[in-house]
Amino acid sequence: MFDLVNLVRYPGFDNMIRERAWELFNSMVHEKNNKTLTLEFYTNSWYSTIKYHAYCRGKTVEFCPAAINQLLGLTTLEECEVQRRRREIKDMSEEDWEELLNTLCMEGMRWRKTKMLNKADFKPIPKAWASFVVQTLESTSCTYEIPIKRALTFAAILSGNPINVGELIANNIYEIVARKLKIVGNSSVINWFCEEVVIDEYKSYLDTPIIDPITDKTMDTFVKKYENYMREREGREYQGQ
Repeated sequence: MFDLVNLVRYPGFDNMIRERAWELFNSMVHEKNNKTLTLEFYTNSWYSTIKYHAYCRGKTVEFCPAAINQLLGLTTLEECEVQRRRREIKDMSEEDWEELLNTLCMEGMRWRKTKMLNKADFKPIPKAWASFVVQTLESTSCTYEIPIKRALTFAAILSGNPINVGELIANNIYEIVARKLKIVGNSSVINWFCEEVVIDEYKSYLDTPIIDPITDKTMDTFVKKYENYMREREGREYQGQ
């Protein structure tokens, strides 16, 4: 999440969140979540015969795209830039691949095998959005190796085009359920849904901490690493002349 109170030197994030009406979406991530509740949600979901339905402590939790958007106070959009980009990935030209690489990564970086990227190679702003996506939109077992599917999500956010948040979250949860992935993902929205249907917590449960929120200090670190990389790169180019 973006800690906007402590992220004042980088107003671009606040502006983007407000333009998309993502204030509630951004603030849904708590300092910690009930991991026991999330594990029970996923375990019981494996046996559900209805898509986007889960059972937790005897109650039904519906996590369809429309329900998630309603929970977050968002409009369900007809078109989602992320989904559009993913549908058209097979038609991407070499110029398109290069443009995507330049949007996300520092100068001089290249695509890895099978069109993977390393988060450490990202520019500061895409790196911050990558952290946000893993916490809120699309959980993954690895936060460092970035597949093309996830890279398109970051690029779509940076483009400013419409994104169907509920659809992405619902499909991410469903993918974890359907493939029985060992990921305790989307814990914040799952905990929130459980609260909405008044699911009681046990006195003894496990907590799962979130990734540290993004603040001015976080961005300063990202920017410093980027500046150091650029100085070293320019030094190597100068020596090569």
